[in-house]
Amino acid sequence: MPVTISDSLAGRRTLVTGGTKGTGAAIVRRLAEAGATVMTTARTMPGSYPDPGLFVVADLSTPGGAQQVIHRVGVRFGVLDILVHTVGGSHAGSGGFAALSDAQWQDELNLNLLAAVRLDRGLLPAMIEAGSGVIVHVSSIQRRMPLYEATLGYAAAKAALTTYSKGLANEAGPKGVRVNTVAPGFVQTEGAEGLVDRISRGAGIGRDAAPQRVMDSLGGIPIGRPALPAKPPNSSHSWYPTVPAPSTAPSTSSMAAPSPPPDRPAAQGGRKAMSNARELIDRYFDLAPRPDSDAYFAQFTDDAIVEDEDQTYRGIAAIRVWRTKVPRVAYTVHDVKPAGTGHDAAVDIAGDFPGSPVTLTFRFQFAANGRVRALTISP
Repeated sequence: MPVTISDSLAGRRTLVTGGTKGTGAAIVRRLAEAGATVMTTARTMPGSYPDPGLFVVADLSTPGGAQQVIHRVGVRFGVLDILVHTVGGSHAGSGGFAALSDAQWQDELNLNLLAAVRLDRGLLPAMIEAGSGVIVHVSSIQRRMPLYEATLGYAAAKAALTTYSKGLANEAGPKGVRVNTVAPGFVQTEGAEGLVDRISRGAGIGRDAAPQRVMDSLGGIPIGRPALPAKPPNSSHSWYPTVPAPSTAPSTSSMAAPSPPPDRPAAQGGRKAMSNARELIDRYFDLAPRPDSDAYFAQFTDDAIVEDEDQTYRGIAAIRVWRTKVPRVAYTVHDVKPAGTGHDAAVDIAGDFPGSPVTLTFRFQFAANGRVRALTISP
């Protein structure tokens, strides 16, 4: 009997977590191109997201966030055909094992292990009842080759995810649901950008030398550069500018490119300047729900100014104090437009505070290196 193989996913009901940037955005784009109906989730929704009805604003590092997603999937799809766990990352500082507090260990486990466990627990039973489905857990090469300088907690969580995934595959496989684990190597994403920044600062080496340090720690990469999930539109940034991205790599409008390094000024003028600003603003709000991370504060210049509720905070130390006063909230960016020497972002903010949700205007002014030199927040 002949077997027909097709790469069409027409009609397949799909959920991809962490689908707004990097690898997750590339997966969303590829599945949609194959015909799947793709729902995705992240802590913030890009203002340009093409189908808000297929987006869930949720923090999957929390039980409540996972429950939000499970509910929305049930309402929209009933049962999934494909579940791809892409969400993950690390915001821990450098310094090895001694630098990780209990709270940071818990953060790493919540995001990189328990987010998948909670969603599987809520969504897999319906797939088993239907007798079919696919679950993909995105692990990491660090599950076996940990970078102890900066991401030991992340590596341990990914190792646990891999073991959990294997056990789940043994249980769910006979019931018609296939469970796979994918372990990418070094991929040039915003998360990797933050890791490189932390290694550069922690090891006291140049920003250009830090990616090579990562590659050496992973045993080397034959092609001499990280992989690219997809080439972002309007972005020429690369740690290895002499090695162009493959021209066949799919572009994705919802993936924000990393901010330019200090020795490469941001593009100025016209639509390209607007596009760069939008990418930087999207990156800011992607990191904003985790204000304790080094990557969040690395977005500001050393002498940056933040104005919020008639208070002015000058310099990184003062901005750190300001962030301790901001409650943990969810951000949804609706619109970004030029405003004088900066750009205004209209942002919905929802959380556990009186009057939630509210809409505020964030006015950003960027330095030539792409970092925030002034931020004003107003009603």
